[in-house]
This record gives sequence, C-alpha cells and structure tokens, in this order.
Amino acid sequence: MDDNLEEEFQTMTTTPRTFPCDELTDIQGKKVNVRQLAKDHHLILITLKSTECKVCPQLLHVLNLYGMDPDCYKYVDPFTHQVLEIDALRKKFFGLMLLKDAYFIIICPGSSSEVAKIQKITSFQRYPFIAGEQAMSLGRDLKLNMSDEELWPAIQKVSRDTLNVQTIYIGREPGNYYHTHLIKRLLCERVRWEMHGIKAIQQARSAVDRLQRRMIKCQEKSLTVGKTLSLLQALPTPPQVSASVTPSTNLHQSQLPAPPSRCSPQQLPAEILDLILSFDTSTTSLVKVARTSRLFYITVCSILVHRLRSQMNTLWTALPQQNGEPILDEMDAMNPALNRWEESDQGVGFRELEKRVEAIQELVTDVNYWTKQWVSRRIRAPVNSSSRTPVAVKST
Repeated sequence: MDDNLEEEFQTMTTTPRTFPCDELTDIQGKKVNVRQLAKDHHLILITLKSTECKVCPQLLHVLNLYGMDPDCYKYVDPFTHQVLEIDALRKKFFGLMLLKDAYFIIICPGSSSEVAKIQKITSFQRYPFIAGEQAMSLGRDLKLNMSDEELWPAIQKVSRDTLNVQTIYIGREPGNYYHTHLIKRLLCERVRWEMHGIKAIQQARSAVDRLQRRMIKCQEKSLTVGKTLSLLQALPTPPQVSASVTPSTNLHQSQLPAPPSRCSPQQLPAEILDLILSFDTSTTSLVKVARTSRLFYITVCSILVHRLRSQMNTLWTALPQQNGEPILDEMDAMNPALNRWEESDQGVGFRELEKRVEAIQELVTDVNYWTKQWVSRRIRAPVNSSSRTPVAVKST
C-alpha cells in the first residue's frame, strides 16, 4: 500500500464522524427514521462500491448464510469457489444477532433501478437501500467517497442517541468479505450485557435475602422503622347528618342514623393492604409509607420482594443457560450451543435485553439505598443495682 493510500485509510478509520441526518428516503420512496432505528437496534451501515461491483454484494449473500435467510445453509464463493456451510445451531444463534440485535441500511451509488436489482438478488428486501446522490452525499459526510461515483466498501455502526459512526471494517475483496468482524462486534456486545444481566440477578437475590431478613426482624420488633404515625388522624371526618334531618323534626336521638365507624388501615387484612400498596409503582413512595408502622414496613418489603423476583424471572429468560444454570464466564457465554430460547424460539433482542438489565439494576439500587437506612434496634442493657455497671449490650 503506497503512502497516499495508507494515509487515506488512516483518515477514514480515525476521523470522528456523526451521521448527518435523522431521516433518509430509500429506493422505494419510504422514509427511514435513522435515530429511532439506532435506539431500537444495533444500526449497521453497509456501503457498496457501486452497482457495477460484483464483489460487494457477496457480503450480503454471506450474511444470508449466517442467519439472514432461514433457508440458506450453503454458499459458494463465485471468485474463489470456496464452499461455506453452517449447521442449524450456529445459524440460529448468529441469526439472533443479525435479525433481532441488528438492523441494516445499505448504501450504494447508482440509479434506484440498478440498486433495486442488488436488493432483489441478495434477498435483502426487508432492509432499506439508499441510492443515487443521497448515497454519494452520505459517503462524503462519512469520509467514504472513493471517487465522484464510488464509495469505499465498509461496515459501520451508528451509535444510539449521539448517532456517532464507528468503523467496524473498511475494505472488501474476492474471498474476503470481513463478515466475521461484524459478527464478532455483535457477539461481544450481546455477551457483555448478558454478563451484566447475570450480575444483576445475583445482586437482586442478595436484595431479596436482605428484605426477607428485615421482615423477620421487624416482626420480632428488633428493627427500628421510625416513629409510628397516627393513621386515624389522616382519615376523613365522618359525614355530617343530612340537613333534612334536624332537631326541629323532633326525632329521638336513637332514631338518627349512626355515623359510620372508623376502620384503621392496620385492621385491613394483609392481602388487601398488599394489593392496595402494590398499585404504587414508585419505590420512593413505598419507602415513605413503610415508615408509618411495622405492618406497612412488612407489607412494603413483601411488595419489593415480589417486584425483584418478577424482574429476575423476566430477565432470566433472556440470558444464556446450560442445564438450567446461568453462565458466569464471559468466554463460556460465547458458545452458540447455550440455551437462549427460554422465552421464545426467536430469542430476545439485544435492546430488550439491555432494557431488562437496566430495569432490574435500577430497582436493586433503589432497594439497597432504602434498606441501608434502617439499623437493628440495640436493646438497652440492664444495670446492676449494686455496682451500677451495665450488663453487655445485646444487638439483634
């Protein structure tokens, strides 16, 4: 590679770039919401050199083999005649990353009709193809223009929120389509969040154990939960006797309707109180309620335990397992043979996995912050009347 070409490659791979627009128009005239796609998926850009290039579309054929096309199990390279085959297990796993984790936008200079032919022969109809001057304009903004009519073939990723463009690989040649760089990137991102999920479940289990211990201590009255407030004061005053019934009616006092009796929340069955408080989705609000009495404290603990377990179960179905046990090692989690299909045969997409991990992390953080606010009650030690020396203090 000569010095000028090497300098050009260095510029393409190191220069910071941001996707220039929030919306595109594909060759079918449909609008493509780039920002929303980046939020919902790993948004992958694949640039093709031109409509005349026979090498560039081979990358799409190879991706079909790796899971994009459910009926494709064999690929023969038209240039090297090398045969690539894939077993059903690996195809299913790679298909999870290519079909559910990622979303593709294909950018190719040339007329819409010529680009549409590439879209058809590669079976990539589910994804938008960008052609013409729009394609060349994107190439200039992304520093991928090879000439006035050609783009450097590349695989890039658009970041969520910022729309920063990260290069996965630039270049393509007969027999080398560099699809493995894309699959490795998707795999590493998925496994990283799967490991976050395993850690989050472990932390949630610890939080559940802590809450259950505090419930027991509260029942034994060995936990200080704050001053018990008078709940009766918070209840509304009983309704007044109707204006139509007045002393002028000369009714005897016994004939007046009796005011309704007050019912303290403390007298409600635990199941009813649990049901009422469970409608409050804010952990902070529940914490305030828990400070009112031991009954409320125990009920709130029970609600939070239920929420933690519910989120643990939801997250569990999205994580890799082997014989019903979680995979704790990151390298082991890269095994395509692991069970990632507890929830459905299609698996759980990356963004949904990320969402579930973040939800349980947030709940665990709130619960841990709250439970640290209460300490065990220290029982005052009895004093020896003769020596006035306190006996050892017992902490529960």
